[in-house]
Amino acid sequence: MAVAQVAERMVEHTIATGLNGAYQVLAVDMNRDERPDLLFLSTTAAELVWFENPAWQRHVIATGLSSMVYLDAADTDGDAIPEVALAHGFSNTLSEEFPGNISILTHQRDTAALWSIREIDRMPRSHRIRFVDIEGNGQPVVVVLPIAGVDGVGPDFRTPIPIFYYRPGEWTRMTVTEAEEGRMHGAFVTRWDGSRREAFLNASFLGITRNQYANGEWIRETLTKGDPAP
Repeated sequence: MAVAQVAERMVEHTIATGLNGAYQVLAVDMNRDERPDLLFLSTTAAELVWFENPAWQRHVIATGLSSMVYLDAADTDGDAIPEVALAHGFSNTLSEEFPGNISILTHQRDTAALWSIREIDRMPRSHRIRFVDIEGNGQPVVVVLPIAGVDGVGPDFRTPIPIFYYRPGEWTRMTVTEAEEGRMHGAFVTRWDGSRREAFLNASFLGITRNQYANGEWIRETLTKGDPAP
């Protein structure tokens, strides 16, 4: 079908207005009705909300949050409703006010009501958070990528940055690597080798790196190097 024909069939829908601090929208089925809803994150709001397809009713699932920066969603307990992994308490500034909270939200009986929220860890400057099915068994882990190391100082931030992950249920911090450097921004999840296992790519001052879990260990491959200039 030609692009022009597809464009003619598209209709604009206003889902919400007056949204401040808009930073991320994630399409995910939040209530097991096989329709993609929209999970919305604001960096300035204290509420985490989702909009229910098709009428786009607004539902608040968490309150009292601050400095939310990223989230991801995946079903980790097999009930066809996702858990939400959330990075909040974020700032480039290191202070007790911004501890780098990492939390898991789980639905209650009514998915449109408030969800339970459990903080599993804290790491200053935690910035990207992704579910990754590293073993291809339908049981994804949570991977967290800080934007810079805790000792990093701008503009170069030339200190190591850790990448770490958690297995659902255990929620114990484990290390992918401590070899990143500078600033790290972005994590792309993909099936890399034709198997069911997912890898993730990350971008930092070192370049773009593939991270894949195999035989009980992480294998990292530099796909393209970064620019070493200041």
